[in-house]
Amino acid sequence: MKSNFEMMPQFLRYMEITILGVSEGLVESSRREKKKREEEKRERIETFVEILESCFGLSPWCVLRLGD
Repeated sequence: MKSNFEMMPQFLRYMEITILGVSEGLVESSRREKKKREEEKRERIETFVEILESCFGLSPWCVLRLGD
């Protein structure tokens, strides 16, 4: 049986792999959340444009100019 001192490099490697895996998971989760927020924002803008077009008869060009 190996002593604790002899097992230390394996343990440190295991911890390194674990920490890297967790950090990669957090980065991926952050990317998914950002993409989701961007998609929701685009949907809200599209809905707003549709409302302006249907209620006020504004053309997409006019709506785009309102956003400037």
